[in-house]
Formats: sequence, structure tokens, C-alpha cells
Amino acid sequence: MLIDSCKKEIHYSFDRDFMENNSATILVVDEEALNRDMLSRRLKRHGYQVLEAVDGYAALGMLEIETVNVVLLDIMMPGISGLEVLRKIRETRTESQLPVIMASALNDNETIVKSLNQGANDYVTKPVDFPIVLARIEAQLRNSVSTAPAQTARDEIRPGATLGGRYLLIDLIGDGGFGVVYRSRHTELELDVAVKLLHDNIAHNPALRERFRREGMSMCRIQHPNAVKIYDFQSTDGGATYLVMELLHGCSLGEYLVQHPALTIERCAEILMPVCELLSVAHDAGVVHRDIKPDNLFLEKVTGRETTRVLDFCIAELL
Repeated sequence: MLIDSCKKEIHYSFDRDFMENNSATILVVDEEALNRDMLSRRLKRHGYQVLEAVDGYAALGMLEIETVNVVLLDIMMPGISGLEVLRKIRETRTESQLPVIMASALNDNETIVKSLNQGANDYVTKPVDFPIVLARIEAQLRNSVSTAPAQTARDEIRPGATLGGRYLLIDLIGDGGFGVVYRSRHTELELDVAVKLLHDNIAHNPALRERFRREGMSMCRIQHPNAVKIYDFQSTDGGATYLVMELLHGCSLGEYLVQHPALTIERCAEILMPVCELLSVAHDAGVVHRDIKPDNLFLEKVTGRETTRVLDFCIAELL
């Protein structure tokens, strides 16, 4: 059931030795493992961070949650073609905001022209000549506009500030690709909550802002004790957009696995069975999570009892 809940597998690949030296991230999208591995290894040697996606669905999902500077995109893939992925990327990002280089075995003029007309920045044919690919990636990086998530700079977003006249921001507890999360307090109800604020560059993008709204809508449709409760969705006069959620206490499964890398079968079942039950309920409500991973599973302890909560329906697909 848990496998069925993950519609498409997303592979992350990175080299920690280079993370502090090069901020550029390349997303390699190719169904062929050998192609992905070759490009990833050689790009890492040149100091780039690399993300890998096995198909178009995985690529689109990853672009919703990760900061990417250049996409190297195959065309012939199962499920959704690279040209369709390109079309969806251009719905929210321009050529200068997110350069896309098509890398395909198709070398006919019609396909190349169609790709460029749909918004591809460049086109290379397979088998790829890596020095040429590298030069073209570097050329796109020089000409692109950074789309890295920026911390919200408004004076209203800081510890001690109050949003909407009722949500007092206490301290920062999380920072991700979509926004930041503050431990907060509803001043009228004296209730501790979590407030998730969109980054500025996303809040000003109608398509991404709608995706954020859908996160709240998706979670509200799921009635299950392992789902995170949503209390409110608002925008301030200054343009800050935020989601008010239940405040959890504990740690993510990703953090837990750092301290406990080897789990028994019984422990795995104890953690994952509630997840399977929740995803079954979510599917009945017409919601597919699409990003189940350790960092989106939260081990919460309340009155000595542990339960697994599922976080971040941000890229959920409403069926």
C-alpha cells in the first residue's frame, strides 16, 4: 500500500564535498540510469550539486520542493514526455528564471525546432558530448536569473510580530523550498500553532501560491488522526501568505534515522502502518501525496505515546 501511495520515485543525488563551494543545482531528468549516473558523476566533479529524476512526473514534483538552477531534460520518457514537462515548467518559470536544456536521441529538425519554440533554452543530442553539455550549462547559468527561495524580508515577518491580528510569531522552527515555519500562538484562543509562510518569490507567483492553497485544501479533506490539522489560510495587507497548522512535538523520521539507522521489521511496521492507513483515507478523499519520504513523516510523542504524522501535502495532486 505504501508503495502504491508513491506514484513516482524521486532520486536525490548530491556530493557534500561541493555543497558549500557551488550553489548551482542541476536537475538531470532521464529514465536511463546509466545516463543519469554518468552526467551526475561528471557534473559533481565540476562542483555542481545534482538532483536526479527518473521521469517527468518525478521532475515536476521535485521542482515544487527543490531549488534548481538548470534542468537537463530528456524527451522520450514513459508517462509524460519531456516536451510536456517543458510546457508545464514554462507555465510558472521563464527561460531566464529556469533554463532547460533538452538532451535527446531525437536529432530531427522538427523536434529541435518544436523544443525551442516551446521554451527550451538549448538542445543537445545523445550520446552527449560532456564538455559541450558542461559549456552550455555554464552559459545558461551566466545568463539566468536566480530563483533561489529568499527569506521573507517584510518587517511583519519576524519573531514577536503578529499576523492577522491574532498569530504571534515566537521562533523559527523550519525552513524549506516553499517557505518558513514559525512556532506561534493564537493570542485570542491561547493556542500554540505552527504558521507556515510562503517565501516572497513564491507568494508573488500566482501558480505557486495556488499550489500552496491546495496544500491546505488537501489536508482539510483528509479526516484522520495521523493527518496534520489545518486551522486557517490567510494573506496580510502586506502580501504575506500563510497557512496555520497544528503544532507537533517530536522529530522527523529523517532525523530519527540519523540516530537509529538500523530498524527492526517490527519497528518499521510500527512507524509505517499509520502512514498506510492515512494514505488509504487520503486516496478515498481523492488526494495523492506524491512525496512520501522520511523528512515528511513526523514521529510525535504525546503523553508518552508515539504516532506517525504525515507532513507536507504541498505537491498533492487532487484527483
